[in-house]
Amino acid sequence: MPEEAFQKSIPLLNKALLLDPNLAFAHSNLGWAKMWFRWKLKEAEEEFLKGNQLDPSDINCIRGIFLLNLYLGDNDKARFWREKGLAVAPMIFG
Repeated sequence: MPEEAFQKSIPLLNKALLLDPNLAFAHSNLGWAKMWFRWKLKEAEEEFLKGNQLDPSDINCIRGIFLLNLYLGDNDKARFWREKGLAVAPMIFG
């Protein structure tokens, strides 16, 4: 089931970004897909960073890059993204 969801989501996300490369939520979701379904962590980080640049309030993007850095053991970066998350959505990161 997860593989099927991944296979269906990637073409749709890529099409959305082809139509409008400035869709922060599409970059964010592509980051999640690359992180959890393919373990392409560097590519996931790039998507999260693009999404955050386009929409600094995209909480899914912030949460993704926060968790990615926790997983990688980069506590300084994780702390930085947690602080950004607290500023945007204190109920989620608090």
